[in-house]
Amino acid sequence: LATLAQLETLPGVVAVHAVQVFKPDNGAAVPYVGAPQAWTASGLTGKGVIIADIDTGIDYYHANFGGSGKPGDFTYGFAHSTAVPAHDANGTTVAFPSAKVPIGFDFVGDAYDAAAPAGSPKLIPHPDPNPLDCPANLGGGHGSHTAGSAAGFGVVANGNTFSGPYNSTIYANNTFNVAPGAAPEATIYAYRVFGCSGSSDVVAEAIDQAVKDGANVINMSLGSPFGRADDPTAVASQNAVNSGVVVVASAGNQGPNAYLVGSPSTANGVISVAAMDASRPTFDGAAIGLAAGTITGIDANGGPLPVTGPIKVLKNTDGTISLGCGASEYAGATGTIVVTARGTCARVDRATFGQAAGAAAVIMVNNGAGLPPFEGPIPGVTIPFIGVLQADGPKLVAANGATVTITAATVPNPAYQSTASFSSGGPRNGDSAPKPDVVAPGVSILSTGVGTGTGGVFMSGTSMAAPMVTGSAALVRQAHPGWTPNAVKAALVGTADASASLMKSFNARLDGAGVIQDQSATTTVAYATTSDQLDSLAFGYQPLGGAFSETKSFTLHNTSTSPITYSLSPSTGSFGSALTFSPATVTVPGGASADVAVTISLSAAAVSALPSADTFAVGPGAVATVRGAVVAMPSSSGTGIYPLRIPFLLAPRPLSNVTAGAHTPYTNHANVFSATSPLTNSSTVFAGTADVYAWGLTGPNTVRRLDDTEVVRAVGVQSLAGGATASDKTLVFAINTWGRWSTPSSNEFDVAIDTNADGKTDFFVVGFDLGQFLSGSWDGRYASFTLDAAGNIVDAFLADAPMNGSTVELPTFASDLGLSSAKPTFSYAAAGFSVENGSADFVPGTAKFNAFAPTISTGDFLTIPAGKSATLGLTLDRHRFDTAPALGWMVVSLDDANGAAQAELIPVGKLNPQR
Repeated sequence: LATLAQLETLPGVVAVHAVQVFKPDNGAAVPYVGAPQAWTASGLTGKGVIIADIDTGIDYYHANFGGSGKPGDFTYGFAHSTAVPAHDANGTTVAFPSAKVPIGFDFVGDAYDAAAPAGSPKLIPHPDPNPLDCPANLGGGHGSHTAGSAAGFGVVANGNTFSGPYNSTIYANNTFNVAPGAAPEATIYAYRVFGCSGSSDVVAEAIDQAVKDGANVINMSLGSPFGRADDPTAVASQNAVNSGVVVVASAGNQGPNAYLVGSPSTANGVISVAAMDASRPTFDGAAIGLAAGTITGIDANGGPLPVTGPIKVLKNTDGTISLGCGASEYAGATGTIVVTARGTCARVDRATFGQAAGAAAVIMVNNGAGLPPFEGPIPGVTIPFIGVLQADGPKLVAANGATVTITAATVPNPAYQSTASFSSGGPRNGDSAPKPDVVAPGVSILSTGVGTGTGGVFMSGTSMAAPMVTGSAALVRQAHPGWTPNAVKAALVGTADASASLMKSFNARLDGAGVIQDQSATTTVAYATTSDQLDSLAFGYQPLGGAFSETKSFTLHNTSTSPITYSLSPSTGSFGSALTFSPATVTVPGGASADVAVTISLSAAAVSALPSADTFAVGPGAVATVRGAVVAMPSSSGTGIYPLRIPFLLAPRPLSNVTAGAHTPYTNHANVFSATSPLTNSSTVFAGTADVYAWGLTGPNTVRRLDDTEVVRAVGVQSLAGGATASDKTLVFAINTWGRWSTPSSNEFDVAIDTNADGKTDFFVVGFDLGQFLSGSWDGRYASFTLDAAGNIVDAFLADAPMNGSTVELPTFASDLGLSSAKPTFSYAAAGFSVENGSADFVPGTAKFNAFAPTISTGDFLTIPAGKSATLGLTLDRHRFDTAPALGWMVVSLDDANGAAQAELIPVGKLNPQR
């Protein structure tokens, strides 16, 4: 049980805890998406529909899938997990194939991990015909959980498999250990593509097999961030859609910043699913009575309160609160209330270690905004485990050693009915098409607990939201067996609901059309599609020098025998004034379709007034979007006639156009050369900037494809007054690329620095995703890290690295590199690395720079109004030029067009002799 937290390492899982006494959360999530209404009104339960779950396998011994419900049978089965047929512990009763899980395959074996080091035997798959999931203590259970949410029968309190009937009254009439999935009578084909832990690169093979085996719907609660439409698994998924299979995939758990939504959900025809919190409006909480005032938090474990004891803050050597990731840190904790910090290790470890050391309770200080997630009880732990705000950390440190009492309290859930904080943000990497498509419950979801026989486990993630939609798609498929995958997708997207009764703070960039509603999707007689199968209007990335107008279209389909008339309008608060419709009112005859053209028009003034970033994003470098949904509102009511929603999204970037002319002839004063260069901003709408660097390196254009965004064109460095001390300097490296990235986090840029002229690297300044560097999870925030030669972090700063850009600016302190006025000169080399495709670009040569007395002028910053010009003064010290030469001046304009335009290069040219 102590290793149950390994489940958190699986793709798509944010957290996992075992169930004790809480209400089954599939019993909340499934009704939230309207599945029971579809069961009751239409008799739709998924019967006859085949769902392929491509995941970690399935525990077919569990009662949720009609198995024996005996943990001993699972233990026996895992010991013989390559055998088919698979038997119960008696060795005679066949557990697989079964009526619920008649087909499956293990593509990899237990030890497989695609992320293992080169040469590791774990890289070699060992397939076998048995898709049994791994035990929880080895890291398994993810696939059993997702399969249960999609199509589990349900398990009642006595441990028996629920046999129906399925209707909206079952929650009042039964007590469930594990509530039914969205399509409880669907058949499950289980395809295992993960070892007991780690990553996979055989997903495409499983997709192909599911198609060959005749699956109707595929669920993939997995993914890779920075997803594009042409990623291999996205292409395989699109091929499955084109072959007649509905494909559903999780959007990812990298948070709300842009371009993080994961592949394969980024394929046009795949339904990409975001996660929301539909768990509960309030939490069981705790009030901690400090002398400075009471603070409140979430009691995740539901341990008995009140508790009294002395505060024991686990501390790092620098006095900050320790993560508490090692059992030895809890020595001497008997009877105390231990305080730790969230991060790195699984949250449950702190509670487990604390209880083992005799602590009365454990408090975990959050490492981000808000309270930590509420996940339910922790296996084997009976003491309170309380999560508090990051701002409460200093108060607890100040109370270290004081005796306090913790009492029970009720804590509001501010995230209730909101997009989950971990849910990956769109739009799609590369072209800014709208993704995700819809949102479903994905926080604190209780479903099948692998190896428990009859029990459940709580998990959170978009992995948990995707099977809700998969089961819903099975219901639509059952209702309309002749519909194409695009029609099924369009029904789910078009009938989604973003109203305040279901969702707070709706954002189409994060939530697509809104929360799926099965009762509408299964009975709708109409749906809206687009020719590219996105079923949304993709105005895409647009660099704008002024006003903008573009027209897209969608098609309304009426499957009934009577005409339906719709009026077209934008959803409220979605830049609606920018949209016009042709026609604005359309009648769709019975059994026919009609096209609607949607034009988005922005004046130059409207473009210039756009917000610089989406307020739903985190940190610098967020993308601005014009987004929302077109609503087709029917003029009449009737069975199966609903309003239809068609999401739209535009990712604009206002452009300046700053150019630098050749410098004037030098004037030589005591070997200090002076010149000027004219700067002109030819944009008539947008102001531009000019940020001056010493140009040191240049690289050739070797871009071969759109995702070669790491290819470096030019590198420069500037020196600014001040740093760690007044006598220090701040150095900023500018790296300009030939191509355009959607997010800088899809690349790593390294500047290798030699401070003692021995030809060896002493330090690195690295541009990289902040979340991945610090915690192993991409989050779309770009940072500049200073590392020593051994890779130890020296310092870190947020970088200036715009979305949809071509230039990053990476700051560091001269003192961080061991430089001073007595030791001012260093040489540097640069390289770019693509996170997406693994390619690398090494810039030819090395450059030198004097951090405290630059050879040429740097650090000037000019703002140039639209249609205006300015003069840039240039100086060059001929005395120092031979020891730290430069190619010239690099004038960075981040708001210019992508590529070379963002870094105007002014060569030094010919110098007169010294005198």
